[in-house]
Amino acid sequence: MNQNAKAIITLIFLLLVALGLTPFLSSSVSSLTAKEDAFVLNTTPTSNYGTQSLLVSGGAELRKTWIKFDLSSIPTGSTIKAVKLKLYCKSVSSDGNIVNIQIRDGLRTVMGEWSESDLWWSTQPPEWGTMGIYSITPTGKPAWTEFYSESSTYMSYVQTYFNNYKAISFALSYYSPSPIYRTTYSLTFSSREEANKPTLEVTYEAPPPPSRPTVKYIVGYTFQDQCGNLIPVSVTGDETFTVGREGKTSRTYTEPKTLTLTINVYVGVQTFSKTESVTIDKNMTKTITITRRFMWHFYVNYTDGTLANGKIIAQSTKETLTITVTNGYGNGYLLDGRYSISFESSPAVVLKAFDVTNDGSYYATLTYTTTAEGQKVTTGTETTSQEEIPTGTPESPVTSVEVPWLLIPSMYIYALIGVLAFGFILATIARWRRPLK
Repeated sequence: MNQNAKAIITLIFLLLVALGLTPFLSSSVSSLTAKEDAFVLNTTPTSNYGTQSLLVSGGAELRKTWIKFDLSSIPTGSTIKAVKLKLYCKSVSSDGNIVNIQIRDGLRTVMGEWSESDLWWSTQPPEWGTMGIYSITPTGKPAWTEFYSESSTYMSYVQTYFNNYKAISFALSYYSPSPIYRTTYSLTFSSREEANKPTLEVTYEAPPPPSRPTVKYIVGYTFQDQCGNLIPVSVTGDETFTVGREGKTSRTYTEPKTLTLTINVYVGVQTFSKTESVTIDKNMTKTITITRRFMWHFYVNYTDGTLANGKIIAQSTKETLTITVTNGYGNGYLLDGRYSISFESSPAVVLKAFDVTNDGSYYATLTYTTTAEGQKVTTGTETTSQEEIPTGTPESPVTSVEVPWLLIPSMYIYALIGVLAFGFILATIARWRRPLK
């Protein structure tokens, strides 16, 4: 493999690590101890040796060892990649032996699943697939011996037993490549009754975690002020989004959750906020009311068209406000309710009272007389009028603001970083593939 190819593979692996996908590329190993074991003897076909401390194969008499393992601890749906049978060999005949390890179908006999307490020569399961033929060389002392297989043919047998029965049985018998059976050859292994129990290591790939069923909870949000006017808002907290002048939006959620949201409404240069907890566990509608002030514009002029200067006194049961009028204009932020209005000039004039339920404009035209010095003296009111400015119109002072980029949900930032990283990898690969001049 050339250096460029190795570099490309490395970059792809690093990208997978960054995206958190490497767990799906790895295998797991489960180490299992024998559930049951026994050996059988052809000269005593109805005798049971399930509680012996030794497992025997070969010898002057024909003997076979059976070992069963429970596979139920391996996750359902796993793919078996390899098996390793580990036995503690206590003795081997002097000139060595070859052990033929075969898998037996111990679950499809007339007696049902075999157990070590009632297994004997005449009731042992029939032969099935062969794991392999392995040579064991005498060492003169007890030692662990491993029998390994990842043969695709044999793994198909193991996979079948795992899928259907969650258990597997192995049969160990002496194998002679010559026509002459050597009765002096025998092997003994520790049984599960001893400390060094038979062990099976299973290498497998677990299935990917089951995809969670997609649950969709749709929440219809309505945002209004204390007078019921729909308003545009900016929402921060556990979620970040904005709502336009229509004052309504819907959001979709894929799991139950409780959100803490901060709702901001902007009226002119003032901001009004409210924190609300929303528990989502079903389709629902949620109306959130934000208490705010209402922006009112005051226009005051005289009957001859000249602009007035003075102060508007706005009084309600909740407050008294003083609003400066300069060149015929002033503005103030009022609470909801009824206000009595007067204009303090020279002298003060009582204007028409009005009710505040939204933002709006107030117009007053004043009558006057002129003094000998040429100064205007307010004498009364000719006309007053007011009009509300609906929050859904472009003229409304109630607005929502753009979400700063720092408040964009992190998933979108991660996606952007991923795209940039992938583009960098492609550019690097293209540079390496370009021949040097």
